[in-house]
Amino acid sequence: DPKTITSPMFDIEARKVKEMLKGDNKLKILYACRMTDRKQLMKMKAMAILTIYYSRQRSFMGGYLACQMIRLSCEHGHCEDTAYALSLFAFTVSNVQNDAVEACALV
Repeated sequence: DPKTITSPMFDIEARKVKEMLKGDNKLKILYACRMTDRKQLMKMKAMAILTIYYSRQRSFMGGYLACQMIRLSCEHGHCEDTAYALSLFAFTVSNVQNDAVEACALV
C-alpha cells in the first residue's frame, strides 16, 4: 500500500541516501562496475516501473523506491536504471523537501 510510506519515513531514507552520495561517492557509483546479476537487474527494472505508477498516485513511495534503487546500485553496481533513480531522487528532494540546492548537487 503506497500510503504506508509517509513523509517522515521518506525523509529518514532520503537523509541516509544523501549521506551515501556525499562528495565523490556519487561518481564512485557511476564509475563502478556494471550490474550483471540478472535478479538485481530485474529488481531495478521493476522498481523503475513502479515509481512511474506511484508518482501518479501522489505518494512518497516513488521517492522511497528511488532510494532503494540507489542502495541496490551501491551494493551491486550500476545499470541504466541507476541514472533514472538518481534523477528521480533529485526531483523528489527538490519537490517534496523543497531543497533545490541539494537536488542540483545530486545530478
